[in-house]
Amino acid sequence: MVKFLKKIYFFLFSLFTTIGFSQNLEDQIYNAIDSFVANANPNSLQKLNEKEVSFSNLVATNDEKLALVILYCNKGSYEMKNNKQKNAITSYEKAWNLFTKNNLSNYDIIEYCLKPLGTLYTKTGNFTLAENTIKKYIFIAEKENYQPTIISGYINLSIVYKTIGNHKTALELLQKVAKTKTLLQFKRKELKKK
Repeated sequence: MVKFLKKIYFFLFSLFTTIGFSQNLEDQIYNAIDSFVANANPNSLQKLNEKEVSFSNLVATNDEKLALVILYCNKGSYEMKNNKQKNAITSYEKAWNLFTKNNLSNYDIIEYCLKPLGTLYTKTGNFTLAENTIKKYIFIAEKENYQPTIISGYINLSIVYKTIGNHKTALELLQKVAKTKTLLQFKRKELKKK
C-alpha cells in the first residue's frame, strides 16, 4: 500500500511539475517578447535570438508553440523595419511553418506573418514565393469571407504580376478588386436603408 501511494504521489508530483513548467515556459516566451518590444534595438534582438534557441528546443504544448510563433513574428517585424530582409524572411518562415505544422489558431497569421512575408519576397525579387504566399492568404481569407484581406491580397498579387511583366493578369485582378469594392459599398448602402 505504501509503495502504491508513493507511486501515485510521484505521478501527481510529475504531472503538476510538468504543467507548471509548461505555463512557465509560455510565460517566459511572452515576457521575452514584451521585453524586446518595449526596447527593440540590436542588443535586445541579440538577447531575443539567444532565448529563441532555447525556447525552440523546449516548446511542447500548442500554447507554447503559439507563443513562439508570436515571437518569430515580432522578431520578423523588427528585422523587416531595419532592412534585415533575409533575417526577417527566415523569422516569418519559421512562424508560418510552426503555425501550419501544428494546426495552430487564435492568432491573425495573415496580418502578422503572411502579408509581411509576401511583401518581403516581392521586395527581394522572389516573385514565385511572393505569388504563392499571397495566394495562400487570399485562400484563407476567402474561406473566412474576410473581404478586406481578400482585396489587399488581390492588390498585392497584382503588384507581383505587374512587376514580372504580366500586365494583363495584374489588370484583371485590379478590375476584380474594383467590382468587389463596388459590391461592398452597395451592400453597405442597402444595410443602412434597412
